[in-house]
Amino acid sequence: MSAGLSTVARHMAAARYHEADQALSRLIVGARQVASTHSRRGDELLTRAWVLATAVAVKERHPDVWSTSSLAVEAAERSQHPLALAMAARGRYICLRQHGQYRQARMVAEHAVADLADEELARPVVGHLLLESAYGAAQAGRAADAVELWERGRECAERGRRRPAVAVWPDHPGPLSRAQVERYALCIHHTIGNTRQAAVHMERLNAAAVDVPHTAARIRHDSAKLRRDVGDMRGALRLLQDLAAGTPQDAQRTSVRSMVSGMVHTAPHLPGLRSFAASLGAV
Repeated sequence: MSAGLSTVARHMAAARYHEADQALSRLIVGARQVASTHSRRGDELLTRAWVLATAVAVKERHPDVWSTSSLAVEAAERSQHPLALAMAARGRYICLRQHGQYRQARMVAEHAVADLADEELARPVVGHLLLESAYGAAQAGRAADAVELWERGRECAERGRRRPAVAVWPDHPGPLSRAQVERYALCIHHTIGNTRQAAVHMERLNAAAVDVPHTAARIRHDSAKLRRDVGDMRGALRLLQDLAAGTPQDAQRTSVRSMVSGMVHTAPHLPGLRSFAASLGAV
């Protein structure tokens, strides 16, 4: 079970979402069987399965995300394992934030961070959760909170790099890298309207140097949004073309295709844009 779930996590990190989804159904059935006979260890595995299922559902805002995230929380609470609790809380937070339920999401994050602050095993995931919370605060218009939460997430990532024994966790998106921290800063400052500072963070990022395809895709997508919004349509198109070349399944996500479709309406005569949009099914 553990090896199978690790394979799914590698599919997610490589932005092979279809393969991850296909493997999960069987693994969830198996994890349920293990949980029914092996108590807490089984519930740790079941938490991982439901967290990964939530990550897949989030990609296309699938309605299953509500049930998978809730089931992850239930399994984590039965296991009482710090890492499982943190992973489930992060999945639940993303689900709520994605649906605009910022107050409820904030409560989930605050409780998880407070409860797990002294749990070293949970630290890598708590760092991710702090950065997710920072982005959620920016979306909710709480600029000062967003910056403060990002700083806490950055500090958590630095501590993890000094303590590699607790910096690793078994599932996507893995340990907090500097590139991930900078990407969140780009997103946060872009969201709160500070495009100049967002550009500073964007210039510190190099997707081609990132060895996790999913993270590279996120960097390219978020950088393309900023370039589009400051009027650099050519730069945005180049980034999206690189995204599609490196992670073709990620380029098929609704959010990417919607962005490309909008660019076609804004800059219909940009060379290469319409043919690229057609290749994604965005026109």
